[in-house]
Amino acid sequence: MAVQTKTQKNMTVNAKVCTGCRLCELVCSLYKEKETNPAKARIHNEFYLMEGMRVPRVCINCANPACVPSCPIDALKKDKETGWVVMDTKLCNDCQMCVSACPYGAIRVTPDNDVIKCDLCGGDPQCVPMCETQAIKFGERQPQQVTHAREGMKSFLDKEITEA
Repeated sequence: MAVQTKTQKNMTVNAKVCTGCRLCELVCSLYKEKETNPAKARIHNEFYLMEGMRVPRVCINCANPACVPSCPIDALKKDKETGWVVMDTKLCNDCQMCVSACPYGAIRVTPDNDVIKCDLCGGDPQCVPMCETQAIKFGERQPQQVTHAREGMKSFLDKEITEA
């Protein structure tokens, strides 16, 4: 179990208030890559066509991250002080094992085949102040209801049928 202190901060996501504007992706790619290219953003909005919604995906620094042990060269580590999963990009060989291991869909591969994940901009995530609806926030670590990527999403039609 990861050691957590009261000073640990983390990103929180509230998909219910996300409008899908994707401004977070543009800000992230501009800050990290010096270009507005959502394909190179560390945060992304996964689109669920049948549900008609977008769900922000960003590394939530799981308590027991599946990505860390999946890395064959130890390029990913869980920082005990911050609680963040840190990627050593110089050590990473872009094997993409962590991409497959992440149940949340937060580790991505760019069009250039580089593996990327959110590093919280070193503690000052640039996407957070740009989110008009506050769908993404950065603050004291708190439990989150996690929607795994591509799992657990019921269509509105299925939801209406089961609740009727």
